[in-house]
Amino acid sequence: GSTTLHQGSSSLHQGSTTLHQGSSSLHQGSTTLHQGSSSLQQGSTTLHQGSSSLHQGSSSLHQGSSVPEFIPALVRPFPKAPPRKEVAKPRKKIISAILTDTPAVAEEEVRKSKKTAPKNGSLGVKKRSKSSNSVDCLVCGEEFTSSAPGEKWVKCVFCDGWSHELCTEGNGHYVCHVCDEE
Repeated sequence: GSTTLHQGSSSLHQGSTTLHQGSSSLHQGSTTLHQGSSSLQQGSTTLHQGSSSLHQGSSSLHQGSSVPEFIPALVRPFPKAPPRKEVAKPRKKIISAILTDTPAVAEEEVRKSKKTAPKNGSLGVKKRSKSSNSVDCLVCGEEFTSSAPGEKWVKCVFCDGWSHELCTEGNGHYVCHVCDEE
């Protein structure tokens, strides 16, 4: 068991050597970092000198820099637009007039009367439509709806037409004058 322990401690010793070597390389890295920082300070001095030359011309700045200039048009060129189409339909002219002027008022009245004029040759007088319960007396022509309340009406036995009881002879079986002639 002691040999194993001794070998383990020797590997531990080798690990610490590696650690010291790593620390040494770390120390060398920090030296490089300090050297880089001083070159950075020198670069900033160069940059200040370059900014004065920027006022003289931007070409000297581009020649001195190591970053290539990026132009988006080189990566993806702008698309070419097709020629514009001409308008097929001309715009409607707008006519202005003084609306309080007598000829303008007369024109407006004529235009309104044309809009409200009845179509299909009718004169604008509408016939009274008969409702389903409106019946004319076969004798005198008076409508049932305009008769006096409680006035009695009788029905023709043959044509189912109606008449006032006062206009007829008043018998139980009423036959109108049209059906009586037949």
